[in-house]
Amino acid sequence: IADRATAIAYAVEAIRLVDHYHFRAILQSATNEQPLMLQPNNVNWWAPYYDLTNIKYHDRTLFSR
Repeated sequence: IADRATAIAYAVEAIRLVDHYHFRAILQSATNEQPLMLQPNNVNWWAPYYDLTNIKYHDRTLFSR
């Protein structure tokens, strides 16, 4: 490889194109669109963060210090 920077630029562009075409293929094979639905009111998203046996509680207490 004569010019390492140029080779890296081409490699990055190749990965970008692969990602782009992969996204397009997935988008074309997608099923019917569903509207965004909220969870019912009886489901508390925050409950695991206050459950002493859940890892989310330990993460919350560790990173809030």
